[in-house]
Amino acid sequence: MTVDAEKFCNILKSKGMNAKELAQRIDMSPCTISNIINGRNLPSYQFTNGCFFELEMTEHEFMDCFYRQNILSNQ
Repeated sequence: MTVDAEKFCNILKSKGMNAKELAQRIDMSPCTISNIINGRNLPSYQFTNGCFFELEMTEHEFMDCFYRQNILSNQ
């Protein structure tokens, strides 16, 4: 599972938050968050769960950010 960086960053921005603030809220390092967004690390459960709740994501936003590429590649 990879992160759609563009969609994820748009959601962060729409919530008035940046990656550093998100990292503090979900107890992860800003470097790890950056690596996940840029595709160097795969997102962990802590990251995806934290994003869902801290960013108050809808199920649609969540699926678009974390699963859309996987779904499209399997068709």
